Amino acid sequence: MRGFAPHPIGGRFPRTPVVGFIHNAKIFLKPNIAGAGVQPLQNPKKIHNPELYLPHGVWYNFGMDKKRKNRIFNTVLYCVSAVLILGGVWMLLNELFIIGKQYEAPPTPTPTASLVPTAVPTVLPTAAASPTAAPLPTPTPKPEPPVCIWIPRFEIQCPIQPVGLADNDGDGVSEAIGTVDAPDIAAWYERSAIPGEEGNSIISGHVRYGGVLGHFSVLPDMQIGDSVIIQLADGELRYFTVESVTSYKAIPLDEPPYYDYDLPREVLALDGRARITLMSCTGKYNSTYGTHDHRIAVVCVPAEPTA
Repeated sequence: MRGFAPHPIGGRFPRTPVVGFIHNAKIFLKPNIAGAGVQPLQNPKKIHNPELYLPHGVWYNFGMDKKRKNRIFNTVLYCVSAVLILGGVWMLLNELFIIGKQYEAPPTPTPTASLVPTAVPTVLPTAAASPTAAPLPTPTPKPEPPVCIWIPRFEIQCPIQPVGLADNDGDGVSEAIGTVDAPDIAAWYERSAIPGEEGNSIISGHVRYGGVLGHFSVLPDMQIGDSVIIQLADGELRYFTVESVTSYKAIPLDEPPYYDYDLPREVLALDGRARITLMSCTGKYNSTYGTHDHRIAVVCVPAEPTA
């Protein structure tokens, strides 16, 4: 902003270049060229209009301070924008590549050698032997719990931890299957069946946890016929194939936890035929419920080993 100091009788004097800056709504002047001899005002006037009564022959310029502030503001704005862009790129790369980066294919099953039948010798009858005590039956060893799951089509390899029931509504009663607080670890409900044994084996995982996409986020994209492999603690591999992929919507409730899901009994029933049920969240996140508005259930049945 530039102007002239009016002469007392209306005339104008030659302009002496100076630079003005603003502080607390006051004007200060200093020489703009060497030898101008203009000193800062002793009693700078407040800014009311662009034509201020300054020393004779002085013109002033306020633009420098404004430009300096604009440069600082633009620099801060550029830095914040760069941080946001880098954060968005990191999240995109995290979702596209980090999920399967540590994938190791399951061990190849060893083919069982076919048995060649041999001749059974004829046993001649002998004299009846004295009766002896019958041997005690050898107890069948209990299968080991699951420790790892593979979903080969998506190159997902996920460790498994056992969990019990959790108290989700804070009433002291554990009535929901617990989860593991990690995006890359699945939870096996320890009261359900061992995978491959008679009954339902329930394994769940997060769709997202701590801002990181979970391994079980691929469940909605699974198809009938996809392979799933479970490894037990003793190293045994058990093979399954997807039988169904079903989504269930949340149902609002009037009391904690204020939501439920329209799950048929057979989804979480522990009895019945041998099967595994993989479960996770899906759909949109609902802030009222504090969770997603759908659940996904992938039912898998035992299958022959795949090479």
